[in-house]
Amino acid sequence: FKVLGYQFEIDKHLDRNSIVEQTNDIVAFLTNSKPKCIKDYNGNIYMCKVINSPKISYDANWGNGITTVSFDWVEQGKYNSHEDMVDLGFVDEVQ
Repeated sequence: FKVLGYQFEIDKHLDRNSIVEQTNDIVAFLTNSKPKCIKDYNGNIYMCKVINSPKISYDANWGNGITTVSFDWVEQGKYNSHEDMVDLGFVDEVQ
C-alpha cells in the first residue's frame, strides 16, 4: 500500500497526521488474524492470511512523509469454493 492519508483524494494535500493514522489503521487491519480477500489489477482474486509482520517504509523524496506498507501472505482457498468461504468465515454455512 502507498499511504497518502485519508483526505488526499479530496484535497490533494499530504497531511502527515492523516498518513500516520491511515498507516496505523492498515497495519491493525492486516494483523487482526482474520482472513483477507485480495483482488489485483489483473482481476485475480485471492483468499489469504497475512503472515509475518507488515513492513513500513518511508519515502525520502517526500521528507519521509509518505509511507508504504507491505506484507507477506499465503493463499488459503479459492473464492469460488463455497466450502473454502465457509471454512475461512467469509460466509455462514447454509443449513
